[in-house]
Amino acid sequence: MNVYDTIIVGAGPVGLFAAFNAGMRKLDAVVLESLPYIGGQLTTIYAEKPIYDVPGFSSIKAKDFIRALYDQYARFQESIPLFTDCKVIRVWPWDHGYRVETAQGTFYGKTLLFSSGNGDYNPRKLPLKNADSFTNIHYRLAELAPFQDKRVVVLGGGDSAVDLALLLRTVTPSVTLVHRRDEFRAHGNTVDELKAVATVLTPYQPIELRGENGLVSEVIIQHREFPERTQSLPVDAILVNYGFLPAPARYQELGIQLVEGKIPVNSQMVSAIPNLFAAGNITNYPGKITTLAVGLGEAVIAISSINQYLHPEQSLPPLYSSLSMAPKR
Repeated sequence: MNVYDTIIVGAGPVGLFAAFNAGMRKLDAVVLESLPYIGGQLTTIYAEKPIYDVPGFSSIKAKDFIRALYDQYARFQESIPLFTDCKVIRVWPWDHGYRVETAQGTFYGKTLLFSSGNGDYNPRKLPLKNADSFTNIHYRLAELAPFQDKRVVVLGGGDSAVDLALLLRTVTPSVTLVHRRDEFRAHGNTVDELKAVATVLTPYQPIELRGENGLVSEVIIQHREFPERTQSLPVDAILVNYGFLPAPARYQELGIQLVEGKIPVNSQMVSAIPNLFAAGNITNYPGKITTLAVGLGEAVIAISSINQYLHPEQSLPPLYSSLSMAPKR
């Protein structure tokens, strides 16, 4: 039976950076990701969206940042395996740490690091009876290329929907956003920007999908205040952005008392249970700032704390990559 030094739950940006730091500390670790891909929320919701608060980048697409984090971790992938599509079913204490039951088997670890953000994200589905039968209805935008010069209808009115519609407009002139309210949850300036380059229809909602051979070719929308007003929109693809439903892990089974749905930790990213750690959006502590940069820093602290927990006899100076990873001469 293989017992890992730590089990990292979540392969979003914080989990990937934690795995890299575990490799730097020569820890025997494993990363478990419930989704079939890495990147967490950045991949699920914002893959094509630029992000601006990553140190060293004036702007970088979310998917490119995740790829860079993966490439950074990849030098340790043989010693620190990463399993995707590996949903955690149950976690419970074990004599020497934790036993984690997943869809791909059971893992044992001396410590446990939650870097799972706000949990799994399940998209709110289009509530029409035949929506699942069409393959060109999408709930995330992984790549822009498939939408090149296509007729695309975006459904939704939040920041993500408007941002995605603007991104699509860079590859196709035919973008229509349909929102069921006249008011938008998105920022007003981005809504105005979209209205200048694309068709925006409010307050409308889809009521019928038409197509054949698994492809929707027409969506019927209806005015919410005047139901007699309907429009038929020819489409090559529909992108639904009604938001995502988080499905948090059941941390309470470990005896953790959550605060506002988060795991309380101290300045060392240690929970009330000495060998259970957390980093990223799942943490709660006084002065907590929920940003990507802070989460990445928490990953460094958490791995350092795990190393200290496992090796209290060692004096652990700061780890400088320029020294520890410099090519040998």
